[in-house]
Amino acid sequence: MMEKTRRRFITRVGCFSPGIMLATMIFEFLGAVWIVLRYRLNRVGWIIAALLVFLGGMQMSEYIICGDGGTGYAWAHVAYVSITMLPPLGVSLAMAIANKHSLPWQIFMYVTCAAFIAYWIFIVGGVDYGHCGGNYVVFKANNDAMWVYGTYYYVYLAIGTVLSLYWAHQATSKRTRWALYWLAIGYILFITPTITVAMLDPATQDAIPSVMCGFAVLLAICLIFGVAPLAGTKRNITQGGSHRSREHDSRDDKD
Repeated sequence: MMEKTRRRFITRVGCFSPGIMLATMIFEFLGAVWIVLRYRLNRVGWIIAALLVFLGGMQMSEYIICGDGGTGYAWAHVAYVSITMLPPLGVSLAMAIANKHSLPWQIFMYVTCAAFIAYWIFIVGGVDYGHCGGNYVVFKANNDAMWVYGTYYYVYLAIGTVLSLYWAHQATSKRTRWALYWLAIGYILFITPTITVAMLDPATQDAIPSVMCGFAVLLAICLIFGVAPLAGTKRNITQGGSHRSREHDSRDDKD
């Protein structure tokens, strides 16, 4: 009975059919377009747009793999490149919102990110293929590399979450504080269900990237409707509207 219940839970939370993949991809790409059109492309704007593009890229890869009904060698590489960009971009977003700067740390993050991307693209056997497993896409990747990659992934996600919460607690601006809280919430909604699924069904280990990015739509929602309105700088439509917006932001910062 317990096994049956567990399987039913996995089926429901892992039910990322091609239709859902397509809808999620469209939502994330349109979200990126909305950010570009609605907000100035400063540090915060660029990073939010980039996060949404890479989230959409992962979903596009999954949709094409499942749509072909076979293995997707090239699209498996696109999927891994897309998800590899997410952790350092998330930490960079927290730094941008909190107005923090650390060039050595940024260099270190993106050098490690680039190293993994190079591995997935150029090393034979790094990523062999991806095939549609019904509820998610199963990827065949080098098991030894996955241990190192998992450490990279979860450590950077943890750093991003902790820094967001810490800087939110320190922030004097209410808008900055809540933007960081929303980013931390997005991280938690992104990773907690994935860990839960992996613990309940170890058979999903090879599908972790797919399961993770299925839940990543929750992170996208937090970015579009939580982080961007609070931390983004809206484009000026009229001078009067811009003036009123600055007055409104100033009042919020004093709360």
